[in-house]
Amino acid sequence: MKALVVYESLFGNTEKIAREVASGLERSGADVTVAPVGSVDPVDLAAYDVVVAGSPTHAFSMPRSVTRADAVRHGADRACEGPGLREWIEHLEPQVGARPTFAVFDTRRDARSRHLTGSAARSATRALRRRHRALADVPASFYVGGTSGPLLPGEAVRARAWGSRLAGCARTQ
Repeated sequence: MKALVVYESLFGNTEKIAREVASGLERSGADVTVAPVGSVDPVDLAAYDVVVAGSPTHAFSMPRSVTRADAVRHGADRACEGPGLREWIEHLEPQVGARPTFAVFDTRRDARSRHLTGSAARSATRALRRRHRALADVPASFYVGGTSGPLLPGEAVRARAWGSRLAGCARTQ
């Protein structure tokens, strides 16, 4: 099975989770490519059986250009100012029943904070469904301790386990 893990990462936490998900996929026998979302042409995905896409949650959804610029003002990598996952999904051609299947995840603040709602993964799921893309699994969220992180304890392990599970889900699609 060939898998692609693409990510948009502003402070490095989403990239860390993407690499852990890739590790889980690899441990399950998948041939995995990991790349920032801006470096992968969304039209050229036919070689993959599954595409895993990750994004941080900003302003209750996937980042927009204005939230990326705000993140840079707060110390994020300037490289994040380009197009992100939202724009990448918008460039996917609508396809019914075609490979690859997709899975999405996000990083976001600790879920115990009742004032912080919204999920980039749920937003990405809706965007993919509008493009008639099949989903291998429900969206996953991984938690950080603050705007710039770090990942909460156990999240890297949970991401690897989710990657392993995705390998099984994608094979049965």
